[in-house]
Amino acid sequence: MAKKLALVIGPESSGTRILTAILSQHPKILGTPDASPHGDVLDEVWRQIAQGDVEKAREVFPNPADRECVLTRRSLPHALNVGEPARYMDFSNLAGLHALARQLGLDLILLITTRSTAANLASWTATRSSPGKSLDKARQQYFASYLHIFSFLQETGVPFFLLSLEAFLLDRHEYVQSVFQMLGLDFHPLEITARADVNRSRYWWYFTQREQGCWLPRPGSRH
Repeated sequence: MAKKLALVIGPESSGTRILTAILSQHPKILGTPDASPHGDVLDEVWRQIAQGDVEKAREVFPNPADRECVLTRRSLPHALNVGEPARYMDFSNLAGLHALARQLGLDLILLITTRSTAANLASWTATRSSPGKSLDKARQQYFASYLHIFSFLQETGVPFFLLSLEAFLLDRHEYVQSVFQMLGLDFHPLEITARADVNRSRYWWYFTQREQGCWLPRPGSRH
């Protein structure tokens, strides 16, 4: 059976970092156990892909050795270099990664992150630079992010699973173990430290936007 290249991908603030860090605890996964600084095990590979140099990307691709799965992460958008801001509507080259995976004999699979749309947009607008504090731009980029992913899937037929941030926060260990199983990996004990209330403040931020002329209706409104 071929080894897998799993890509955790979704809009900014949809949980790609925490889910990558948790999944990377598995000993058969070559990933990024500490994703908090926004770094990734394949950052240099992604930089070469962005420049259109798939051969160079192949050269710098890490040797998975006895690992069964290489796990990488991209937010949409995603800065090419750690510490740099992501650029509005600048999405990762998925076709380039697909071509690289085929050259390396790896089975590519997408793990698409989802989060409550209101909380996702609120977090994106309030804390990320790419939408420039504009909720309307965040909403447009949110739609474009998923269209970027789904268009790629339709063109290539690459297999995928959806990863829900809320389901992870609710079910924790059982949820992650189910993802391991979907990747063909055995059970592995985990250390999980995550707040369960990450969305609460985001909802209140989002609700207040109606008073500022936002399109969102008031809670309980019929319109």
